[in-house]
Amino acid sequence: MHTPRIVSIQVGLPQTHGTPGAEDPLEQPWRTGFYKTPVAGPVYLGRTNLVGDGQANRRVPCANITHRWKLPGLTERVRATGRHGWYMRVLQEGEVEAGQPITLLERPCAEWTIQRAFDVMGHRANNRVEAARLAAVPALATSWRQQLAPR
Repeated sequence: MHTPRIVSIQVGLPQTHGTPGAEDPLEQPWRTGFYKTPVAGPVYLGRTNLVGDGQANRRVPCANITHRWKLPGLTERVRATGRHGWYMRVLQEGEVEAGQPITLLERPCAEWTIQRAFDVMGHRANNRVEAARLAAVPALATSWRQQLAPR
């Protein structure tokens, strides 16, 4: 059986890019934590982040990919594929490094894959029943539960 491993750990602090006063919206100033540098050796993983890392925002997918690649509509295209990143909850702080194995300890609510959850979040207004089911998942982030609440 294949053992999944951490391939790379990369960190970077938010930076501002763009040109003040630019007419093209994709050239105007924007802030991002998009640019990361690989870490050699162990790095401390705290409850909310890796030491030396930061995010400018926590949208999924990050709207800054449109700015980074200067392709209007890229964020929407990535969202439509369902192949974008996600954040994981840290259960235990400590050092991590590339090459370490990743072990699945439990899978509560196995019917709720990342793909299914993103599908519901993207179409929550169209499917209130599925939105209510997802909102009832005990481990769901409070921010997601708030977004799923009927308006």
